[in-house]
Amino acid sequence: MSVYVEYTSAVAVVRPHGGHDGHSVAGLRTAVYECLADQPVGIVVDAADLSTLDGEAIEVIAEAARQSERWPGAQFALAHASPVLLSYADRLGALGSVMVYPDVSTARSELGKLPVPPRFQLRISPDRSAPYRARTAVQDFCMRHAPAMYTECEHAQLVASELITNAVMHADTPMVLTLRLLPDALSIAVRDGDLRPALMTDIANESSERGRGLLLVDAFADSWGNFFPSSGKVVWAKVRLPSTDRHRQPTAQPANVARDERPSLE
Repeated sequence: MSVYVEYTSAVAVVRPHGGHDGHSVAGLRTAVYECLADQPVGIVVDAADLSTLDGEAIEVIAEAARQSERWPGAQFALAHASPVLLSYADRLGALGSVMVYPDVSTARSELGKLPVPPRFQLRISPDRSAPYRARTAVQDFCMRHAPAMYTECEHAQLVASELITNAVMHADTPMVLTLRLLPDALSIAVRDGDLRPALMTDIANESSERGRGLLLVDAFADSWGNFFPSSGKVVWAKVRLPSTDRHRQPTAQPANVARDERPSLE
């Protein structure tokens, strides 16, 4: 089975095609999780060719939708789903987090109505200047989109700096920093090429150099975690901004990096 992904604005459409073999579900999972790593506002899965997968595909979609509820918040939708797949999805409890539409056009149109948060991406090399570049990026982003939230943005700068520092120390690969201004938080995500998760060191183990900066992330972020697409990882954090809605620009800005221009770690 081949899986094709296309983007329209900030909505991704995943189209599986072909027969079912032992690698089909793995290929679908790879495509869906790579879409999540791009942090769109919505993901539409065209289920027209999924009736032969005996529900395994729905398990992948349901798992991804549950992950997305924590981060990055993309809305999932199924299009062209057969009654058998919908019945399986219902038994899994997936229909609570996955919208269902009769066709891709309708699904894409409905998800396209979701607000697109202001967003910024920056490719950063793993060198001594990396933490400074991350702090500056957050400062500039906040000054543009949330200028009245000075204290919270200072916390966000610290979180971004520590996430980048952790990646420099333990991944030592090119990184992509993504900032998104959500309704109640600033989302900070750092993708690197290392498969090892970011781990917070036990507070009592002060002699360890690994993960100590993540104690600061844990202290200043409302939530944070690791996300694993098909290669490398994304370490994300959300810094709560209680007054975001009052200070956002009147019109949500589209993602400032098009699909074919988004930074790659390769």
